[in-house]
This record gives sequence, structure tokens and C-alpha cells, in this order.
Amino acid sequence: SVPTGEDALRKINENDYDLVITMMRIGEIGPFQLAKQIKATNPQLPILLLLNVQSDYVIWENHEADKQYIDDVFLWNGDTKLFLAMVKSVEDKMNLEYDTVHGLVRVILLVEDSIHYYSMFLPSLYSAVMKQTQRLIEEEVSDINKRLRMRVRPKVVMAHDYEEAIELYSKYKEYLLCVISDVRYKKDGVITADAGFQLIDHILSEQSELPIILQSSEDENEEM
Repeated sequence: SVPTGEDALRKINENDYDLVITMMRIGEIGPFQLAKQIKATNPQLPILLLLNVQSDYVIWENHEADKQYIDDVFLWNGDTKLFLAMVKSVEDKMNLEYDTVHGLVRVILLVEDSIHYYSMFLPSLYSAVMKQTQRLIEEEVSDINKRLRMRVRPKVVMAHDYEEAIELYSKYKEYLLCVISDVRYKKDGVITADAGFQLIDHILSEQSELPIILQSSEDENEEM
């Protein structure tokens, strides 16, 4: 842990790291400049931005050109399980392709564009997955099987718009356990009121038995 972007760059030049989590206010070198400099020399190093207050969201939205250097963004909500979810989300993304092909690991696809909402929801989802995995582990007798059970827990992969969701679905559809999707999010770069319904129509046309949950804060979507 370091207090400024300058200190972070110095540390990264001295040691190897698996993940960088940066806050918004980190001294003269801001988070976007920090991320850009890190990616210039280490493009594979994941960088997450952790917003501290809701007002930071406006700053995030006003840096459209610099978002490419940030792998994902979360909003601090006082729940320490958020850190576990952030680490697990990076870990799952890194291991997803190998683990599905070689370990036949199952995948949960989450489609959500609200930083505020998925920062609350993802920790709960991971907690549920880990508790279920723990119950299965307790049924095993040998230590080898227990470790194997933990490693083959379902992966959670998150998409923030229609195109990203379709890409992930197409790539991992034979491994999907279920899809959990919001209703309103971007499609073709524009916020689309029924994007979730369009996604579900596409999925059901190919896999009519796949379990799907649609969630929305808009009451009118319930009838649809």
C-alpha cells in the first residue's frame, strides 16, 4: 500500500505485482495517468479503479479517452468483501479460457453496467458461490479432492454492455451455468431500454434450457 501515484510507479519498477487497485485522489499523478504509464511498460498487469464516493463517478465518466487503461471500476460501499470480489473477478477473467477448456469449469455470466449496483451485488454472488463450494468440499474425504473442488468452483465473468455480453456468451456458451442480466444498458454505444430482453432472445434461440435471471429497478419491466 502506498499513498501516491509516484510511489506506486516506484514500487512497480522495483517489484512484480499481480494487480493494482488505485483510488481517485493519489497526488500529482492521477489514476488515469498512473494506469497509462503502467500499461505502457506492463500491458498485461490488471488495474482496477476504486471510487470512494458517488461524486467520483462524474470524474470517471468525464475521462472517456482514458478508460481504456483501466480494466474495471468499482465503488467502495463499506463492505470489505468488495476487495475479495475485485480480486476474484480479475482472477476469474485471467483463468477463464484455460479452466473451461482443460477443467470443464462452469461459468456464470453477469451483465450489469451500474458501478454502484455490481459493487454491491458481486460480493454477494461470490459469497454464495464460495459457500456452495465449501459445502461440496466438506463432503469430500481426501485432501486432493478438496483442493480440486475449490479450483473447479464456477467462475463469474462480467460484461457491461450488449456487445461484450454477446462476445462472452458466444465464447463460453457450452460452459454456462446461468445468465444474470440487467435490462437497460448500452447496445451499439447507446443506452437501450430493452437490451437485456434482446440478449435473452438471442440466448434462448440457441439454448432454451439455460437458466436466466433478469433483474431491474424499473417496475414496468416485470410485465415484459
